[in-house]
Amino acid sequence: LQKQALYLATQEAKANWNKDQALRQWATRHGGLYVKPDERTPPNPYLEFLPNRDVETKGGQKLTLMNPAYIMNQMTKEFEGMYGVKGKITGQILLNPDNEADLWELDALKKFDAGETEVIEQSRIDGLKYLRLMRPMVMTEGCVLCHGHLGFKVGDIRGGVSISIPLAPYFATAQESKNSILITHGLIWLFGLSTIAFVARRKHFQEKEKIQDSQVLNETVSQLLKAKEEAEISNSAKSKFLASMSHELRTPLNAVLGFAQMLQIDQNTPLTTSQGLHVESILDGGNHLLRLVNEILDLSKIEADQISISLEEVDISDVTNECIGLTRTLWKQRGIKVISNLGKKQLPHVRTDKVRLKQILLNLLSNAVKFNKVGGKVIIEGHETDSGFLHFSLTDTGVGIPKDRFSDIFVEFHQLSDDPMIASEGTGIGLAVTKTLVERLAGHIGLESEEGIGSTFWVELPVVSNKNVMVWADNLRIGVDAIDRDHQRIISLSNAISYDPLNEVEFNVIIEELIDYTRYHFDREEAIMKVCGYPDLEKQQSQHQEFISRIKEQESQWNKNRDMNILNNLRPFLRSWLVAHIEKEDAKIAPYTKGKAEEIRVALKRFG
Repeated sequence: LQKQALYLATQEAKANWNKDQALRQWATRHGGLYVKPDERTPPNPYLEFLPNRDVETKGGQKLTLMNPAYIMNQMTKEFEGMYGVKGKITGQILLNPDNEADLWELDALKKFDAGETEVIEQSRIDGLKYLRLMRPMVMTEGCVLCHGHLGFKVGDIRGGVSISIPLAPYFATAQESKNSILITHGLIWLFGLSTIAFVARRKHFQEKEKIQDSQVLNETVSQLLKAKEEAEISNSAKSKFLASMSHELRTPLNAVLGFAQMLQIDQNTPLTTSQGLHVESILDGGNHLLRLVNEILDLSKIEADQISISLEEVDISDVTNECIGLTRTLWKQRGIKVISNLGKKQLPHVRTDKVRLKQILLNLLSNAVKFNKVGGKVIIEGHETDSGFLHFSLTDTGVGIPKDRFSDIFVEFHQLSDDPMIASEGTGIGLAVTKTLVERLAGHIGLESEEGIGSTFWVELPVVSNKNVMVWADNLRIGVDAIDRDHQRIISLSNAISYDPLNEVEFNVIIEELIDYTRYHFDREEAIMKVCGYPDLEKQQSQHQEFISRIKEQESQWNKNRDMNILNNLRPFLRSWLVAHIEKEDAKIAPYTKGKAEEIRVALKRFG
């Protein structure tokens, strides 16, 4: 309530300051106002140096000039009398001694000289608490007439305009609310005590039932945890099994396709028309089955963390042209034009895995052709983003995607089309594999689409010069599954704060999750080192504590001052520390884990 009172007082101060500033600017644009002088508004003695301070109309009416400062001085005094809000114009060099700055205003004026643009503080005036706001008054062309003879030029800070809001009414309202809350919560507290007393009387009779229920609950939780562990083991075993079946599944399929092709080209025993059609069916079905097997195996290898990533500098234009050539038959058959504009501009190379990039492009290009209309187009564009990523997109003129299905597009086994003739061509996991590959390459993927018009799928991958992101590649594996999985997750979180634009809420959520997960990882890693008898455990613990402290310090600075330099310093720090720590320190752990898989499993069990 106290904070809310101060917030409301601050908003009132800003509103009054803006109101005064608008009136001042209006008066300045008009060069002041001529009015009939009287006791309340005598000629301004501080404008005597102006030759036209006092004028007389043709009808004989005498007028005197009120400059903006004179006008605002009168208005703020009347406003204070009516509403209690004080306003004042002041400076370190004065025309009117009545405008002399008090101690608080003089301190604010000195802060303006140091570069500050606004001062808001609580202070006392005549013993009463006020919320005081002051902003600088900058010289404009209209100010030169009255203040130029003091040596001020356009753009100089002439002084400051302050607004003072009495806090007593706000604090009184807050106190009323506080009293109401105390009364209502007190009643709730009394009711709670009564309820506790009633429940306590029954507690003795229910204790036995609770014990029995607790035993049942513990057994249920134990069964659920065991089922969860078995499910995770089963899922992991499934992924590893399918990934390891790559050779066994592909070899017979390739043999079938190879023999079918040999039948087609064997000139010694040419096929009849009917036999040729049968062989064509074998080849079509076999190739279709091979594509499905490849997609399922790719997903399984990713889930089992068996996918290999090897980084190099890659020219996106060259890879795109290669993929266009590989899919030429597909888009030529449907009369579709594939246009790449990547070669028309000098694009930076990306730091990525060329094989995986080709897989991503082939998946997106195949979909862009498959779901296009006959005679349509696929246009490929690209540009570098301000945050160090290469943004490339594939736009088709196909059926489009309803907006309510956007969130399902990258989900496993989701079919892009409801048309069974089209949907039957794939497993529905091509885009899921594509998204996972993009994220493994420290990038991100998205789409834009309009139903009946077409779709645009875009991908962003880090360029070679981007030092803020990391790619989880083979060089970072240390050979301990639990630690490698944790490192992969930490790198993913650290990459998340490298994607611009990033608002304050997103940053705070990500940095908190990064700190929490890093602590969780360090605890697990230290448990592994302890059970394996790692000799440098204390050194690692010290480095872990230092890392957490550095991140917390950066987070604290960010919360105090939303300065992008803090973010720009944090990103390279995360990258350099993590890479160096993994390669130089964590890599030493693996030899000590040999033959201790069961001890590690037991040690990690308490972490869930």
